[in-house]
Amino acid sequence: MEVYSEKLLLGKVRLSISENGGEVSVHGKNYKDLASLRITTDGGSVAVRGEDGKGGAALGTNEDGGVVTIINKKNKGLVSLYNHKNGAFMDFYGREGERLRLMMSDEFRGTVLIVGKDKQAGVFLRNDEYGGGIGILNKSGEVVGKFGVSDIGGGMLNTSDKHGYKTGSVP
Repeated sequence: MEVYSEKLLLGKVRLSISENGGEVSVHGKNYKDLASLRITTDGGSVAVRGEDGKGGAALGTNEDGGVVTIINKKNKGLVSLYNHKNGAFMDFYGREGERLRLMMSDEFRGTVLIVGKDKQAGVFLRNDEYGGGIGILNKSGEVVGKFGVSDIGGGMLNTSDKHGYKTGSVP
């Protein structure tokens, strides 16, 4: 069943109902989605867009967790926050939707990863129940420098060439 209201300042409202859920959405000129509320048998979502149907924010949930995403005018994600039954994640994206930073945590470890526009070179910081470490990635995504510490007080420093082959280490 679908019902339309033709007399709304922003455009049209649509109501859809089925055996799997339903949706209420507001459309602007040219039928661009401006706002929507969707409910399904395994979750739901709320989304809001700019007047031109671009940019905005979305919130979604299902039985495993949820996500909040901020979207730019090119309809590319800028920031996403995830909550999942196995942990939490935070992603940051560049203007064209390329992932630049990631933060995650689960029952075993926490990680912060920062990469450049090439999606490869960058650094990471990680900890887990045994210690932690810092790594440096080259443009090929290979770890070329790593510093770590263990839960019993030991430490290590490794360096590698551009292909990832070890060139030095302490101890």
